[in-house]
Amino acid sequence: MFRKLCFEFVMTMPGMTSENEEILGRINSSSVAFVASVFFALHMACQPYDNRDYFILDHIETASLRAILVTAFLQLWCLNTNEADGILHNTWLREVRNVICTVVILLFHLRFFWLFFYGIARRRIQSCISACRGRDFSHGIVKFVPDGLQLHNLNGKEEMLLKTLVSEIFDLHMQAKRKIAYDQWSGSLQMLCLEARRQHIENELLALDKVGNTLRSWREISRKLFHGSRVGLIFERIFDRMESAYGLVSKSGSYENSKKQKDKELEDLKIFCADSLNKILNKEFRVDELQDSMLSLGKSICNNKRIGGLGENMKVEDETMSQALEFYVGPLDMDEHVAIAIQERANIKEVTELRKEVDERQTECADLRRLLGQYRAQRKQGLGTDEERPVDDPRAERLEELEVQLKKSMEALSEAQEERDKTQAEVYRLQGDLDKEGDLKQEAKGVMEEQQSKIHSLEEQLRKLQQHRISCWSCHTKLPEDAQYCYTCGKALHDEL
Repeated sequence: MFRKLCFEFVMTMPGMTSENEEILGRINSSSVAFVASVFFALHMACQPYDNRDYFILDHIETASLRAILVTAFLQLWCLNTNEADGILHNTWLREVRNVICTVVILLFHLRFFWLFFYGIARRRIQSCISACRGRDFSHGIVKFVPDGLQLHNLNGKEEMLLKTLVSEIFDLHMQAKRKIAYDQWSGSLQMLCLEARRQHIENELLALDKVGNTLRSWREISRKLFHGSRVGLIFERIFDRMESAYGLVSKSGSYENSKKQKDKELEDLKIFCADSLNKILNKEFRVDELQDSMLSLGKSICNNKRIGGLGENMKVEDETMSQALEFYVGPLDMDEHVAIAIQERANIKEVTELRKEVDERQTECADLRRLLGQYRAQRKQGLGTDEERPVDDPRAERLEELEVQLKKSMEALSEAQEERDKTQAEVYRLQGDLDKEGDLKQEAKGVMEEQQSKIHSLEEQLRKLQQHRISCWSCHTKLPEDAQYCYTCGKALHDEL
């Protein structure tokens, strides 16, 4: 939007006009080319969009800016070459130039539209190509094994996306923890694969019930469009009857068994533990699936530590060794208590988001209770009959689902608050440890000063002792080298050592 405003501004800017139409075209083309060049340079330097579907959003934006740049520069070139000798005296040369420029501009714009529609329907297009070929579309795979990830047959785009994915996980650890620990880094990779498998099963469940999901989405669209009006109620009744009729059909045959099996498998993968990770051992993932799971997890990918002992032949690793393999990222004064303070701010933000979600659920439940009360009042007044609407009211079912979701959100909010309290207690503990460490440093400094004073006194005594080279032959008193009489007994020394 800001870029469009800039284009309009430079073309209507005061003082940038001319009565000559050709000169005005040159001014407008130059201004548009300058603004497009600035935004193109900013886009290539920042790459602001996420990396889903192999950087498709950045590619679409780059193609759009390139099409604008090519259009502006070719138009400017055509206007500047209109006065050339060959163009003035040869009409056919002007036509050839215009045709070539038009074809080039069309190619760049067609590339933008192709990337746009391909980005929307990329997976459908690949599935159609696979169906036509009779075999799956060729992809590189990432295999989850007990000791890490194995890469097979990755092309250039997949390698680049995987490198970017690893760097994003590294950045998230820097922001959340300010350090990189071996067990947390490995735990992030394990959590990434587990989430990718969960999303894969959810997509399979959606594919099993395409008709039902389509009917439910249409009903939600009609509810948003008509807002509980009479037309909206008619459409809801139609969709409810269609959904109930489809439910009677879909509950028969192998569909129900497949759905139960997928639901059970999805339930087993909800908790990050050794059992769930053992269930996805030797599973194969595409790089774009890992990227999608990364986008859905966000900063929560940094919350889990590595689980060792996966598989039958793997031994449980020494926990102290894995905890010792870590290094800090950032300034040298960024120690543990600062990392916990950053984590506390993240927990506060998470609690705020959960409270907002709970408020939204409560508002939605209140609206549904109100609508359900109106519907029951209409039924009591004789406006609705059992023949016109199924006995099982979908609004009541939706209300029950939302109440369950509200209960879960409240539980998640309480857990987040407990986690925040634990983090605060840990901060206080670390602050006390830092105070004790400061006291110990002061005490050690005093001891060091005392030892240094003792060393200086001993050195002084040693220096004085080294000045005495002879002793008295009678009382053995230490005397200087130039002494002739003993200071203690008064005896003459007679040069005796």
